[in-house]
Amino acid sequence: MEKGIGNTFISWYNKKNRTNYEFNRFGDDPPDLIYTDGRKILKVEITTEYYDKRAAQLEWQALRSPDDASQKWFGVDFDKSLVCNMTKRIAEKCRGTQDSGTILVVGIYPRLTTNIDFEEMRKDIKFPEHIPFSGIYAGGRFPSSTDTDGGYFYWQIW
Repeated sequence: MEKGIGNTFISWYNKKNRTNYEFNRFGDDPPDLIYTDGRKILKVEITTEYYDKRAAQLEWQALRSPDDASQKWFGVDFDKSLVCNMTKRIAEKCRGTQDSGTILVVGIYPRLTTNIDFEEMRKDIKFPEHIPFSGIYAGGRFPSSTDTDGGYFYWQIW
């Protein structure tokens, strides 16, 4: 799962930064993944966040046994909950030590939140005083709506 998130992110990162990073190997945890572009090295720590525990369970169930996975989930203030959970997860990750130059990628599973919604919501994410990462990114596969075609989107949030 981490490698899938990392590879999707790196595809976006390469396009945005005109680089050619490719998966090199799994890291020593941390970081989770190592990507290289010639002699350049990009260390990536991956974490995931969801609307709530039940939404996480549904995503994991769908990965493990897609034919038996439930499609029902009921959330309250799901966008606010996602931002709150992302804030907590980032704070947890920032309490650890990281190799110099490591970036954090927060993979999210926004089944109901569009990329346009997240563009506004991301401004509400809070960051701790000490951040051991050289950058923090968030994103994932967003649904389509009348306002957007959806797809994979990422943002540098710090």
